[in-house]
Parts: sequence; structure tokens; C-alpha cells
Amino acid sequence: MKNKHVILHISDLHFSATCDDQAQANRDLLFDGLLTKLKSIEVDWRPTLVCITGDITDKGQSKGFDDAAKWLKTLSQELNVDIESFLIAPGNHDCVRDTDRKSR
Repeated sequence: MKNKHVILHISDLHFSATCDDQAQANRDLLFDGLLTKLKSIEVDWRPTLVCITGDITDKGQSKGFDDAAKWLKTLSQELNVDIESFLIAPGNHDCVRDTDRKSR
């Protein structure tokens, strides 16, 4: 019996604009491995909805969001899930804290 909806929930991605080369390589290895694993899921269990919650970036910097957007686009293509079927909720690391503190 085919499932009506399968939800993939991912949290705390922490894409960072400030990581060093080794941390970047580790992150790329992790996210590439996740994509590979998700592509191998049986058809009946492939996600139809994707929820990304909290801490998409590490410090709310533009490059972190740019990197996240590229990876999420690839995820959408690999899973054949339209980006409109993604629910994304930012977390506390998705803001620039220094700017926020100065405005108080």
C-alpha cells in the first residue's frame, strides 16, 4: 500500500559562512552523504513533504543562507519534491545577533 504522505524532517543544518576548510569539507561530506542516502530510499518511502526547522545557518549570514538555498534546491531535485512542498522555520541562529543587540 502506497503511503499518502511521507515527511522528511531535518533540523539544525547550521550552514556557516565562517567555517575553516576542514569544517567545510566535513560539512560537504555530511550533506552529500545525506543526499546519497535519501536517493536510495524505497519509492513508497520517498518524502513528499520536507520540513526544515531551526538554525538553517550558524550566524544568520548571507553566505550561509546562499549555501543552504543551493543545497535545498539540490535536495528538492534529488527527491523530486517541489520546493513549494518544503516548510522552513528559522531558529535563533538565523539572525545576526550583533546587529540585533545594537538596536536595543
